[in-house]
Order: sequence, then structure tokens, then C-alpha cells
Amino acid sequence: MKIAVLGPSSEALHMTQDLLRLGASVRLFWQSAFVTSVEQELFAQDVLIPAPFKSVTKRFLIAGETPGARSRFADLFRVSYEVNPVERVETIQSEQPEVFEKLSSEFMDSLKSRLELFEDFDVVIDATESKLVRHIGPGGPCVGESRLREGSLYFLDSLSELAQKLSHHELALVGDGFVAASALKQLAAWWRQSKSRIFIITNQGSPFEHYLQKTRDRELHDFLSEARSEHEQEMVQYNVELAAWDELDDFVKVKKVKPAEPIPRLVFFSAHLVTAADQLIDKSRTFLTLETSPWNEPQVQVENSQIDIKTIGVDFVMGACGRQRDHSRFYGLDLRLSLDGKRAGDDSGIHPEVGFFSLQNSTQREAIVQNLLTFFSPKESSQ
Repeated sequence: MKIAVLGPSSEALHMTQDLLRLGASVRLFWQSAFVTSVEQELFAQDVLIPAPFKSVTKRFLIAGETPGARSRFADLFRVSYEVNPVERVETIQSEQPEVFEKLSSEFMDSLKSRLELFEDFDVVIDATESKLVRHIGPGGPCVGESRLREGSLYFLDSLSELAQKLSHHELALVGDGFVAASALKQLAAWWRQSKSRIFIITNQGSPFEHYLQKTRDRELHDFLSEARSEHEQEMVQYNVELAAWDELDDFVKVKKVKPAEPIPRLVFFSAHLVTAADQLIDKSRTFLTLETSPWNEPQVQVENSQIDIKTIGVDFVMGACGRQRDHSRFYGLDLRLSLDGKRAGDDSGIHPEVGFFSLQNSTQREAIVQNLLTFFSPKESSQ
């Protein structure tokens, strides 16, 4: 039985090693650059293909088709990938120059273009890493999001680029979870030094509650506590100044400005969704339309939920709505996917498409191996 493992990821490496120990024929699709000695070793064994896969289809079956009374498993999976043959061509040319002497320059140029190859497999295991969600609306891009100017919307993998532009600005962070927590921790130093403001927008009633329960992230917990303490101290000072102003005679009050209630520098719009984004032609700021969720109750800074629809203006927007599995390169396969794109297959990584598996953690790896043993045995595969 021939198995394709789609990487790169640590789980892809572990799965490949497990399958090799069982005596299976494995091909691991990887990136062109190697980082560890394990990758080098697998490449030397002709197991690792240093090229990302382009697509996975069935060899002959189209979407929804079954081969008579047989299972779709009767047909192989076809995995295509691209390689750059330049280095190999140049090596052969230097070793056997006579082979290339009569070839035209046009033909030589064609040898140096990227080639698309394929291999067929009985089983495919998708162990690719999930990708960042690249939208800020509820379940997809919000209205107007696609028209935002370049340089106004950022994601976690471009946070370093954003950091170079930040000074005394206001930033909207959309999301709640691992990605949002990572972004917020990286922005903490800027927040402290610049005295700027971050608006955190999440559909959760209590921002980061589920994340902190899972991770016990002390760094994020301390940062949130620091921001809350800062505002509480400002409110104490404000109440003292307001009480003093109230004691003034009326003829003095008209000459003295009433103290303004301080706005937190970490503003939470809990149980809110971004439903629209817009920019004015002659302005650099981005305006986000926020609406309260009809399903969740705000539990933090509840006063921000008194109006169901509001618009805020910020200098930059940071999308941090999590990660999702990318299935755009799988064609015509009967896959079971969660609506939010974060999970694939059942808890064991198994799909209705027999022979196709999704691997995200070690528990699924064990379940997939056990499922594969129903198709072949280690003893038979090693003979």
C-alpha cells in the first residue's frame, strides 16, 4: 500500500516515521528547504519530496461518482506537485556537455521551466498546518473589507511590518483566542510605551475567558490585569476631580471645564461583530461598523453595548480570528469539514472519502494508524 503524507508539519514527520516502522511505502510532501537532520535523512531515503503538493484528486473518478458496486477506494488518489529542474539540468550539462551541444536555446529554456509531476497513492493523509483566517467579518469578509487600502489591514504573519508603522495610534484587534492572544502579547510593549489605544472586538461575552481556561497564559493574564488596573486608577483620580468640581459655585463652574471621564486604553467591545468596513478618500483612518450579537451577552465593559450599532475609527486593523484548515487544493473528494474550517473529518480524522485522512494531533495519528491496519498488516507490507 502506497501512502502520501502531506506536510510540512511536525505531525507529518511523526506519521511518516510511524508508517515506515510499519513497513509501508510512504512519500512525504514537504517544502524545498530542510531544517532538521530528520528531513535530510528522509530525503536521502527517497521518502521526502522537497516540493509542496498542488492538488489531490481521484485518478479517474469525478465528484460523487462510484465505480459500479465497488467503493471509491478502488480508485487511486492522484497527488500533483511542481519541481524546479534547473539545478539538475545544470549538473547534467556540466557532466555531459555533448548531450546539450545540439539543443536550441529555446529548448534549453524549456528545460529550466517548472515541471508539474504527479504520483498515485492508495491513501492520502493531510497533515498540513492550518492557516490564518484572513477576514474580520462574521464567518467571512465583512461588507467593504475587500476594498480596504493596502497597509490598513494586517494579520499575525505581518505583525512585524505593522509594528514598524505604529507610534501614537489607535488599533482595532478583531478576534478572541490563540491568535488574538499571541498578537496582543506582541503588541503589549508598544501599548505601554506609546500610551496608545487598542480596541478588542470579539463575539465572545467574556474576551479570552476560554483561552485562559485552556492555557493558563500568565503573560496575557498579567497584561489584561495591568490594563484594567491602569483604568481603575484613572477612574479614582477622575472621581476625585469630579467631586471637587461639583463643590464649586455655579459661577465658577461655568469658567472651569468639567473633568472628562477617562477612556480605557484597552477597550473591549464584547459580544460584538464587525459587519462593515469603510475608508474615506481623503482620510487615512479605517471605520468599522460594529453590531452587538443577538446570541451573546457582553460581560466586560458592558457600557459599550448600550447602542446596538456603532462606528469606530482606527488607524490600523489587526485581524486575529484564528486559524482554519485549507481544503482548496482537494478536488472532487467526499470530505467532512466543520463549517468554521477549523476541523476536518471526525474526531479520528476519518472522512467519508475512504482512504483520505486529516491529521492534526497525536491522538488522531494513533487512530489513523489503527484504521490503516484494517487495509494492510505490517507483516504483509514488509514482505
